[in-house]
Amino acid sequence: MKCPRCNSKVPDNLKYCGFCGIEIKTGREKSVEYWMEYIRTILHLNQDNRGIASRYIIASATLGIVSILTLVVQIPFETVQSIVIGVLALIGMGVSGYLLYVLVISVYENQVLLWMYEEIYYGILVGELNTSSDVMTYRHNLMETLKEDLKHTLETREDYEKLKETSK
Repeated sequence: MKCPRCNSKVPDNLKYCGFCGIEIKTGREKSVEYWMEYIRTILHLNQDNRGIASRYIIASATLGIVSILTLVVQIPFETVQSIVIGVLALIGMGVSGYLLYVLVISVYENQVLLWMYEEIYYGILVGELNTSSDVMTYRHNLMETLKEDLKHTLETREDYEKLKETSK
């Protein structure tokens, strides 16, 4: 067994680490429970952001429909006020669409990280990851794997050579 604080080897029958003095069982529970709470928080925040994004989609679509209907109905009357209101509604739709685009990009950029933390979460639940150092090592290995996958994906794209040529 390894100490969760200093990562030194501790015999299974000892209750305290001989190097740093931490109680082994308590230290293990705290470190793993910290990771569980951290991962739950990340997953919960991502669900909140998805809810916000879906509300923006509905608001943007509603604003767009109302503005287009306003313009279509009131253009034959050619009143300045109706055209200004319709144009302002279209501008509002454009701004909300841009904000929606930024929000959706930020939510979905985190999908890979969320997948990684879900893997860690399941590893803790199953019992494969028992200490904080196990979690950190596993997370590091997953990040290295993701980096290599991304590099491979970029290098196999058709326009990779063109990008490489233009960057020189």
